[in-house]
Amino acid sequence: MKPFNFLLTCYVKQFGYPLGVNPERFHLVAPYELDPSRWLEMPWIDQYTGKPYQITTVGFHANRQAARVKTYGDVLREYEFHPGSKSADAKGKPSGKQTTGLLQRPPELARAIRGEVSTVFAGAWRVASAVTPAPPERARAAGRIQSRAP
Repeated sequence: MKPFNFLLTCYVKQFGYPLGVNPERFHLVAPYELDPSRWLEMPWIDQYTGKPYQITTVGFHANRQAARVKTYGDVLREYEFHPGSKSADAKGKPSGKQTTGLLQRPPELARAIRGEVSTVFAGAWRVASAVTPAPPERARAAGRIQSRAP
């Protein structure tokens, strides 16, 4: 594979890592292949060790030579049950599939949004005050406008 060419990557399912690898330092890549039917046959390279592996989309676990990777169906099933990161329940905990009632912003997100908004408004005010011309009285006092003699 030449540097800067396109490539494919995949995401390994939980418990889908080959035996003996460190899940935190394991990421498979392969040269770009337009035909998805060939992806299961081609060798995939671990970017950290350079070792080749095969991939599979069947079963729950991997084996020594193949990693069990996520399919689109796996990703959608995981998404269905993931907690909401932008909404909280009545007690301030992340919302999930079983959450009912009025949702609110999680406290830390609400604080971050308020801080961001106030920073934006403060920045806009600074910009506006620098661009907006001063009233004539202030400009005259600052010596920028000469008084006309009658």
